[in-house]
Amino acid sequence: MKLKKDDLVLIGLLITVMIVGIMLVVRNNQLNSQKSIEISSSTKRELEIEKEEELLKQKEEEEKIFIHLGGAVAEPGVYKIEVGTRLYQVIEQAGGPTAEADLNTINLVEQLRDGTRIMIPYQGSTSYDEVDVNMVGSKLNINAATQKELETLQGVGPALAEQIIEYRRQNGGFSELTELKQVSGIGSKTFDNLKSQITY
Repeated sequence: MKLKKDDLVLIGLLITVMIVGIMLVVRNNQLNSQKSIEISSSTKRELEIEKEEELLKQKEEEEKIFIHLGGAVAEPGVYKIEVGTRLYQVIEQAGGPTAEADLNTINLVEQLRDGTRIMIPYQGSTSYDEVDVNMVGSKLNINAATQKELETLQGVGPALAEQIIEYRRQNGGFSELTELKQVSGIGSKTFDNLKSQITY
């Protein structure tokens, strides 16, 4: 059967429409696939950012410690502070010292440790607990105590107190009580006698 010219043109148009339709479908599928990849990538990045923020928040929380500040300050109480905070910074957070505070008897740049209880002394105070900022409860903080304070410990004289301070200076302080045994002049017997009197 011989096709007419008009029939050939019509067939050509149909073929062209079909090709264009197929191209549009393929293009649309590619765009959808690309969008899907972009959305997936975007979602993945958002999850990564959320995870990073959560880890950062967790790290910040881990770097917080609690101390109990009392005595001659405007607002005594428990404070949540960053690791490495100095005593004067916490006093500022507590509204500053009162007019009766005696700041000359304490170390304002002392670096605070978790769980420390600090009593800011009043002028003319004669109470050892109020005056001694380096006491935690009834125990002496060996990382902050002066030589004179160390000498108040049973079994510690001037020479041994000096050795403790020298070790502390060279090693950046004590990270645990048993480390005290590394100080020259402190054996197991001396340590056993001291451990109930001290903290770090």
